[in-house]
Amino acid sequence: MHERNFTEIHAQLRAFCMCQVYDGLSYKLVLEFPSGYPYKAPTVKFETPCYHPNVDSSGNICLDILKEKWSALYDVRTILLSVQSLLAGDCLTVFG
Repeated sequence: MHERNFTEIHAQLRAFCMCQVYDGLSYKLVLEFPSGYPYKAPTVKFETPCYHPNVDSSGNICLDILKEKWSALYDVRTILLSVQSLLAGDCLTVFG
């Protein structure tokens, strides 16, 4: 029997935004959960290259809910929606 590891989740999300920059692109992410989860935020990184001001060349995401605004109430769905909104928000700022 294989031991399951729930400290790491691989996810894929599709960007939806009004502009053509990220719309329809698919991104792979990895979420790593520390032993103190849900009281400590997971580390979330893009596995797929993402050229965005809030993402560094290693795929690390600068997002307030993953840092100082983290709450134990946030779940995987909330995190993925926030990352998706980050990509869409950039389009709205530039083109809105």
